[in-house]
Amino acid sequence: MHPTRPGQLNLALILSAQPPTIDLHLPAYEASTRNFLQAIADFNSRAIAEINQRREAHTTEMNKFAERAQTMEKETNQCKIKEIELIGGLCRALLALNFELLC
Repeated sequence: MHPTRPGQLNLALILSAQPPTIDLHLPAYEASTRNFLQAIADFNSRAIAEINQRREAHTTEMNKFAERAQTMEKETNQCKIKEIELIGGLCRALLALNFELLC
């Protein structure tokens, strides 16, 4: 008779027993199933935590970009106002100079 490998059944030996029974190793199967389901739940929890962390980091980064854009917009508008004031002053100076030259 050949020795059985793990996972193989010796049918002749099983049928010769009274009553014939096959040990299905249910406690080991149930423990393995519980461990597998727990591993899936742990993976799921880690994945959700990672997604939340990335979402928060993205939101923070987008808020920084929006704040920076707003600051740049304010600075640009201030520069435009200053430019308009300088052009106005230049125009007034040129008009005053032309007026003096004409007189």
